[in-house]
Amino acid sequence: MRSYPFVILVTAALAAARSPQAPQTCRYRIAYRGEANRVRVTNVGVHQEKVPFTSVALITVRLTDTVGGRSMDVHLDSLSVDPPSGTSPASGSNGKATNWHAFLTSDGRIMSVASGSISQDARPVDRLVHFLFPRVKSAARIGDSWADTTEWTTDRAGETRADQVVTNYTVARQGRDDYSGIDLLVVSAAWAGSHRASFPAGPDQVSLEGTSSGRAEYYVAASGCELGGWRAGTRSETSMAPAFQEPLHTSNSDSASVTLLR
Repeated sequence: MRSYPFVILVTAALAAARSPQAPQTCRYRIAYRGEANRVRVTNVGVHQEKVPFTSVALITVRLTDTVGGRSMDVHLDSLSVDPPSGTSPASGSNGKATNWHAFLTSDGRIMSVASGSISQDARPVDRLVHFLFPRVKSAARIGDSWADTTEWTTDRAGETRADQVVTNYTVARQGRDDYSGIDLLVVSAAWAGSHRASFPAGPDQVSLEGTSSGRAEYYVAASGCELGGWRAGTRSETSMAPAFQEPLHTSNSDSASVTLLR
């Protein structure tokens, strides 16, 4: 199986409205590099450790025509993490039972993402699902710019979270896919976000607020499985819990690339 290195799925948003077609199935490899914060509370204070980790996920995306756009089903085929977190039962099965369902509008906006339980190891993939496709203006040309806001809430196993990300897109240049020879647009993006969360940690409930920012790039084709792109950013968070003597401040960086398998 050959693969084309790149990141993030992109919808055929440049194509005109069309009659319903057979479902489209595409497979991708997601390579993620990030940092986890391990916090330990003792009688002498709060200690934190930043632990780098990497993961590789294979996903299958199925797009089916429906009224106003396409339904999007994502299945996590496999997931390997180094080092393994070992923090949730699903980690032992590599989160392979994880599925997401969403609606993809005709201009590429991903909406109404829903899933079942998510293992700790699969959380980077869970977040990336919201940004697999960029929202693309119809007939976009080099130099065109536009903005989009992505918002979602999560409520799982006692953890609640609300996210908002504002993304500014620009058509940077034209390109050509070396594998297929098709023309494409290179769309660059700069994003900034904010989030709030509350989750259990032992007998306590931790509250968290944070901000994030970063950049991304997408290769947008007019038809067929999209070619992908990359996404990288930083995150700053402040956590508070009854066991903390003062707010806990952390910062992390991460990056992801998505490769079309073919």
